[in-house]
Amino acid sequence: MPDIRLTRIDNRLIHGQVATQWCGVVGANLLLV
Repeated sequence: MPDIRLTRIDNRLIHGQVATQWCGVVGANLLLV
């Protein structure tokens, strides 16, 4: 079972700059949009 660290659904996730920042902060190795 994967370890899900962050889940968020809203219109701001569409912006690549925000998503890229979150990946670094939470240590994500996969981003699904």
